[in-house]
Order: sequence, then structure tokens, then C-alpha cells
Amino acid sequence: MASNESKDIIAEIKKKVRFDELFLELFPEKHRQGGNSYCPMPGHDDRTPSFQVESDHGFCHAGCTPGNGSKAWDIISLWRLKHGCDHRTAVRGLAHCAGIDLPDASIPKKGLRLEDAKVVYDYEDQDETIKFKVARFEPKTFRPFTRDGKGQWTQGMKDVPRLLFRLPRLLSARDHEWIIFLEGEKDVQTAEALGYFATTSPGGANGWQACVKDGAHEALRDRQVLVIPDRDTAGEKYAEDVATTLRLICRSLKVASLPGGKDLSDYVRDHGEEAARQKVLALASETPDWKLPRTGPEIVTCKELLESDLNPPRWIIQDLLPEGLGLLAAKAKSGKSWLCQNLAVAVARGGQALGNFPAQEAGVLCLCLEDNKRRMRERLSMILEGTSPPEAHLIACEWPHLMKGGMDLLHKHLEDNPSIKLVIIDTWSRFRGRRSSNEDAYHGDYADLQELHSLASLYQTGILLIHHLRKETSEDPLDGILGSTALSGACDFIHIMRRKNRTDSSATLFVTGRDLVDQEHALSFQSGIWRYEGDPRELALTAQRKEIRRVFAAEGKPLTAKDVWQCLETKQSYDAVYKLCSRMVESGDLQRAAGQKHKFVLPPEDEMYVPTWAPRSRYGEACLDRI
Repeated sequence: MASNESKDIIAEIKKKVRFDELFLELFPEKHRQGGNSYCPMPGHDDRTPSFQVESDHGFCHAGCTPGNGSKAWDIISLWRLKHGCDHRTAVRGLAHCAGIDLPDASIPKKGLRLEDAKVVYDYEDQDETIKFKVARFEPKTFRPFTRDGKGQWTQGMKDVPRLLFRLPRLLSARDHEWIIFLEGEKDVQTAEALGYFATTSPGGANGWQACVKDGAHEALRDRQVLVIPDRDTAGEKYAEDVATTLRLICRSLKVASLPGGKDLSDYVRDHGEEAARQKVLALASETPDWKLPRTGPEIVTCKELLESDLNPPRWIIQDLLPEGLGLLAAKAKSGKSWLCQNLAVAVARGGQALGNFPAQEAGVLCLCLEDNKRRMRERLSMILEGTSPPEAHLIACEWPHLMKGGMDLLHKHLEDNPSIKLVIIDTWSRFRGRRSSNEDAYHGDYADLQELHSLASLYQTGILLIHHLRKETSEDPLDGILGSTALSGACDFIHIMRRKNRTDSSATLFVTGRDLVDQEHALSFQSGIWRYEGDPRELALTAQRKEIRRVFAAEGKPLTAKDVWQCLETKQSYDAVYKLCSRMVESGDLQRAAGQKHKFVLPPEDEMYVPTWAPRSRYGEACLDRI
């Protein structure tokens, strides 16, 4: 078996045969399933299972190696271990299991005679002169033959340029005719029997590059070509090689496989000539033009990007919590765990989160690693307020650390439960576990978070990490997150909750992210329930207006803006007070005093109405707390 042929066959075997499945088949009595798959090493007597089984290889922790310079066992070395055979025999045994046909080793590479061939195919030049022949022997093997100096046909292709099969007929095709490029001379003859122009290269999948080197492909310049590969790995590779070259010279190039059998001859045998003729015609007319597969990062033009139809972000909670990796940071004992359970219940039920934000109904997994079952039961009882608990709300108070199987377990749980669209990890520090003292904090955090980010992307899930804020405050909310800047850099969205003190029933929730507009929400907390109250700036403005109205009520006379400014308990700039008084006149909360241009008074009671500046939710409903 030639080395390059052996490499292709081994690659195809490894594509079709999984190591773990083969191991179960060869050693079923020794397999043991745990968090990972371990078993006793087949080559020696284990007291403790030391052989770790992965999907594409195995590794012996006791130090046993297959003896080929590698520490990992692959399917070849595993087969040799079981059957006590050499490499070549193992490859042939696995090829048989995978349903791969191998050339018969009994056919010699040299010394074959043309008269012993089962079928002979003539390759002619444009003048219809036979330049070489390709002979098929049984078992299925192909060999080229050319004339020697004595005019005898001998095996080999030395100093003979390659040609495309059926070249004279190919050149007679008109410009609008489709040319079918196939793998093998038999299929070409089948296509011609259907009424099509067809061709192939000598040597099939292994002979194309030699044809290109000799310029044989130029016969297809400015032609319409449909490449129909055999339905196997070698055929797909052959079609890609052919198309990669022809795309530069053909007027139109398409690549399409026939359903069912391996090749065109199989399709004719199974469906008949007329069905095959119509199928080839349909492939030529309906298949889009072939494009070179992308092998590296995708690069698009600005115009292509702007004109592309991209999906908007998928929301788990509208305008608050999208799919991806997120972080909720707050100071210790500020109610962040209560907030998370409010969000979890809203998603598990489907409805309004915080009484304002529409939530997608989906499964929720909460890893409450700082709580116990008793505490969680008490909290959820308050949040549910006697209503039936949602079945889609899953809770775990214990979970392995990230580096001790926690990530693998989360991966498996999301794979087994595709309905879960929100994972809450309370807290990130508990889940991550203790970091090595020698590890760089930024790179360690970023690497761990990237694993979670990939997991969220893979399962189209939102993962919300609960974390803490520093004790000191900062002007930029993100600077207050405890730990390295990797925490804010690696996350898709960030929520930061602040309360003046633990006894205060109000809080602000700052929200930012890659798909979120920076925003701030006022929240209130009562009996375990967090509720949305509106825009904090609007609420603050409401409080200022209330205070100004109290000043006018207490004084009972017309006042200038300066009079009001001097009486206010909450100190503000004079300009701000003057502008606010003017806006209150426009909204009807104040009036200009009669005959006194620069003074204001309260309007009569019968002229009071709900002001137009009253704080509103982002969905248009006016807040209940009005003046």
C-alpha cells in the first residue's frame, strides 16, 4: 500500500470510525462510565482504571504507549493491541469495518499485459490519435499503457502528456452544451449514452494535478461544466480539486452529487436512463455556481456587510438580558440574589420581568452556590406569593468548580436539556474556584470566561454570572467591578446594581453591553419582589418638582426663581432651578404671577392635571406615582 494512499485511507477510516465506539466493541467487558470514560488498560492488569477514552483517541495514565512515538492510542494501535497484528493488517481490518474498498494487494505494480485487462479505455488527442490507454484489471485496479520504441504497448506514462478522456468529442461540443465532469471512464461512457458530453482525467482522483501540469484542463476554457463526484471522501476531494482549477477558466461551473448510489452508473442502474437524464439536467439548471470554500477567517467588504441580512439579538428578557455571557455585580447583601430569582421566575413562567420587561418563556438553571435548600425555599415562597411554581425553574445548591468538572457538567446538562435558555451562576467566584497564585489574573479570568462565552454561543443561551463590587465607588460604573478588567471585557452585557444602604428599599440598575444601549433603571424592593419604577432621572426630577411646589405652598405668595432657590433644602445651581420653574409653567405646575413678570405662583386647584413630564415606562404606560 503506497504511503500517500495509506494516509488517505487512514484519514477516511478515522472520519468514519469513532475511537470510543470501537473501544466499546473491542473491550465491552472492561468499560466503565464516569464523569469521563475510564477503564482498565487493555494491555496490563489494572487495579484502578487508568485508560481514559475520548471520542478520537485514548490515553493511559499508567504510562503505556502504543510504541509509535506518540503517547495517545488511536484506532489503528487499538486494533493492533486487540488482534496482535501489524499496521497494514490493522488498516485493512478497519477499512472493512468502515465499508471502504481497498485495492487488492495481489495485483503487481509492474509487469501487467494489456491483453489481460478486462476493459481498455483509449485517450486520444485532438486529431483522434491514441496517445495512451488506461486498462482496468480485476480485482479493480487501473494501470496506464503507452507505446515503447518498438511500438508495443507497455505499462507506464513516462514522457507522455496527460489528456482528458474523450477529448475529440469534447471539443465538438457547442458553447451552450453542458460538459459533465465525472470520476472514471465508465461513468463518462454512461453519461454519453444519456446524450451528454462528458470527460474525466486519467487516474481518477489521483491524476488531476498531473493533467493540470500538462495543460489538459485548457480544453474546458469558457465552457459550462457540471462536476458530479463519487459519493465518498476521495470523490469529494477530487471534485474540490477539479473545481478549484476550473473556476478560473470556465464560463459556468457547478458541483453537485447524485442522491443514492456512489456514482452516475449506480444511479442509472437504480432509476433508469430517463430518470438519470432528467436528474442531470435538473442539477445543471438548479445548482448554484460553485464558490471556493472558505478556509480562513471570513472577510467581507463594507458594502457586503451593510447589505447583509443579519439576525437581531435574541432576547431572553426584552431590552434587559440577551443571549450570551453577562455579569450582574452588586455589593454584598444588597439583594442581587433576590433580583436573580425574580428574573429566573419571570423567564420560567414567561411574562413580565420586574413588572415591566417581557420575558421569553424558557427553562432556567440556577446554580445557587452560596445558599442552601432551606433558604432557597423561603425566598421562592415569597417571590411566588402563593402561586404555583414553574416546572422549568431548576435549582442546584451544589456544583463542581469550573476546573474540577463543573464546565463539563454544565455542557452536558445544556446538551441534555435544550429548553434551558438562561443559566444563573451565583456566584462567579464560587463556580470558578481558587486560582493558582502563579497565574496571571487577567489572562486567567479571560480564559475561563471565554469557555463560558463559547458555551452560551453553542447553545444559544444566556449565562448570567453574579459577582461583587468594590467597596470604593468610581465615576465609571465598570471600574467598580471587583477583580481584573477581563470580567467586563469578556462579557456581552453587564448589570450593576447599587443601593444607598441595605435598609433602603430603592436601587438603581445600570445596564450596558455590546447589543444594549447604556441605560439606568430605578427599582424598588418589598417582600422579596424587585419592581421597575422608571427612569431614575425622571424620578429625581419629580422629586425636585415636588419640593418646589412645597416651597410655594409654605410661602403662600408669588416667588422669584431666586427666592425658590434660597428656600430649597436640596441645594442645586440657580440656573437649574430657574430652568425647572420655566418648564413647570409650560407643564401647568406653576403660573406666572399677574403683573409680575419674574415671579411664579401655584395654579388654582381646578386647573391641576397630570403633567406631561410624568415619568413613563419604556413601553409607554405612565407610572402610578404622580404628583
